[in-house]
Amino acid sequence: MDQDKLTKQIQIINEATETAESLPADLQDLKEARKKVESIGSEAIKTAAKISTAKENVDNLLSAIKSNKEESDKLVENCEDSYRITTSKGLAGAFDQRANQLAKSMWSGFGSVECACGSLVYRFRQSGSFMLYLFQIPNWVLYLVIYFYQL
Repeated sequence: MDQDKLTKQIQIINEATETAESLPADLQDLKEARKKVESIGSEAIKTAAKISTAKENVDNLLSAIKSNKEESDKLVENCEDSYRITTSKGLAGAFDQRANQLAKSMWSGFGSVECACGSLVYRFRQSGSFMLYLFQIPNWVLYLVIYFYQL
């Protein structure tokens, strides 16, 4: 059994020698891997800072958009109100103008009827044949004639 023990110890010594010989290479690989991990960590921190800054910018832009939307909604509402007011004033002006034109034409028409009735009254007074024309004239004209005849 001593020989088995010796063989095992020789094997352990050989493995330790191989490990000792490859240790500088393994240490170098570990140092390079550690540098890569540190580099990736610092990149992740920088990226996280950029993401945080971008999020703040997006939040600021979002609040500006909301503010602009509220302002534009108010402007649209004011424009609609102004349009309604302008339309109302325009229609009121048109109706007022039409009413004035109708009043003028009504007074000119009334003046024409008055002149016609006056001329009838004058003619009836001159000829004295009031009763002859009385039955040929419509009732509303008769009322006007009687009114002017009494003057």
